[in-house]
Parts: sequence; structure tokens; C-alpha cells
Amino acid sequence: MISLYEEELELPTPHPDRLKTLEKLAVARLKLFNRSNDDLDKCISLLQEMLKLQPALDPGRSRSLFVLAAVLCERFGRFGYCEDLDQAISLHREVLLLRPAPHSSRIDSLDNLAKSLHKRFRQSGHLEDLDKAISLYQEALELRPAPHPVRSDSLYHLARTLHARFDQSGQRKDLDNAISLYEEALELRPAPHPDRPKSLEHLARALHARFNQSALGKLNINLLK
Repeated sequence: MISLYEEELELPTPHPDRLKTLEKLAVARLKLFNRSNDDLDKCISLLQEMLKLQPALDPGRSRSLFVLAAVLCERFGRFGYCEDLDQAISLHREVLLLRPAPHSSRIDSLDNLAKSLHKRFRQSGHLEDLDKAISLYQEALELRPAPHPVRSDSLYHLARTLHARFDQSGQRKDLDNAISLYEEALELRPAPHPDRPKSLEHLARALHARFNQSALGKLNINLLK
């Protein structure tokens, strides 16, 4: 199938069906169970060419941007190339602009941009990336009011980013908010929910961190007496 699509691309340009063929070939490579590094590179090239053929108002542009950002994030996960993550973040931001509320896919864009920013924060330590990720997760949570089926995901991810900011700044408010969110997420993940174990683990870590901070505060007070 892939070889047939590649043959179609060899037709003289500008062929009216070139965009469709690029999309089919990119999707075919994405569906490969064990994608090689070469498949990732070729898929990125195909998606980049697709975007050149899709003007700003093309209804399919946001999807192409979204998929390209996801593939760049996958390549970043394999090789750690910071430029891939930076480019993915830029693309996710462009997608978000093309999906204003109440666009049905806005939540997906909010989540993916927030995740990418959190990844970059772990690489660079820049708090502005973490602050923006928190803001995006907060908006996603607002778009998933109870009893939304995946509200627990937004609660959990927002809690993790708040916990991460507490680790950097030591602000007790962030930790308290993270604990409340972890607890709410845990209630929405009763046994045998597959994500219950990690909710338990992260809630326990946050509670332990609060205990340590409280104990340290008491120790400092006693030393000053």
C-alpha cells in the first residue's frame, strides 16, 4: 500500500490529488505497528509538505498541524532533540488558535500543548512554561465539568503541574490545590480503574511533601525559641 502511494507522488506536480495522496501515505506510515526512525522522518516530511499545500483557512489544516506536532513529540521522546519539542509547541499553539471555543477538539489541543510545555519545563526549568501549562489545564478542566467521562484526566494533569510548581517555588497554596485535585481524581477512579494506582501514588507523594514542609516549619519555629 505504501509503495502504491509513493508511486502516486511521483506524478507531475501540481497534481490535484497530491494533497490526498500525501495524507494517505502519512496515515499509512503512522499506522505501522513498529514505526522505524526512518518512518518518523518520512512522515514528518510528508506532513510538512501537506501544510504547504493547505492555506490558513483550509478546514483540514488544524488536523495536519496537530498530527505533525504529535509526531515531532514522538521523535523528541526517542532522541531528545529540543528543536523538535520547540517546533511541536509552536504547532500546537497554532492549532489552538484554529480551534476557538466551542470547537469540539479544543480540549485535545489544550491538553497536548500543556503536556508539551510541561515536557519542555522538565528540560529547561523555565517556570513560564509550567505557568502556561497550568493555565491550559485549568481551561481544559472547565470544559470537562462533572460528570464528564474523562474529567479525572484533567484533574490529575492539573494536579501534577501544580505539584511540579510547588517543587520549584515552595508555595504551599500550589501543593494544597494539587492535593485537592488528586483527591477528586481518585474519587473518579475507583478500583479497578487502570489509573487508580498512579493517582494513589501521586496523592501519597503530595501528602508526604506537605508533611515534610509542615515538619520543617515547626522545626524552624522551635529553633528560634
